[in-house]
Amino acid sequence: MALGSAVLGAATLGVGILVGGIIFNLVGKSISDKADEAWNQMKEAEDEINQICQYLNDLYVSAGWYKDSLLLVQKQYEQHLQAMKSIILEEGRTDWNAYTSTDKITIENTVLLVGLLYKMCKVQVVLQSQEREGMNQVNHKELNQNVADAKSILQKIA
Repeated sequence: MALGSAVLGAATLGVGILVGGIIFNLVGKSISDKADEAWNQMKEAEDEINQICQYLNDLYVSAGWYKDSLLLVQKQYEQHLQAMKSIILEEGRTDWNAYTSTDKITIENTVLLVGLLYKMCKVQVVLQSQEREGMNQVNHKELNQNVADAKSILQKIA
């Protein structure tokens, strides 16, 4: 009877271990699947974060050199504006026909710089994405064109 009880206990233990192993396998598989899914989501988020960081770095660099160009134009504008104020306010000369050729060039260059500053200030630095989930883009084409225009004008008036 003791032997039968031991055999029955061992058989029950074996079945219990078998059932426990099956349950452990199912739970382990479920946890493994969830871990794989979490890993995939993390990789997708990492890719998106890298794209955003790359975009923000591009924006930072582009805005920096554009600002530098804008400040150069502003500096020239302020110098020309001061010269124009001197001609008109301090000397009291307002008749275009009475201006010297240097005075006329100063006024023409000031007007040219005003137009350039206006154009540079109204540029759309960031192009909005047409897609709801899409990334915005830096407007390199217009930024590059404005900087090239600024360099050309600054060389002409120097």
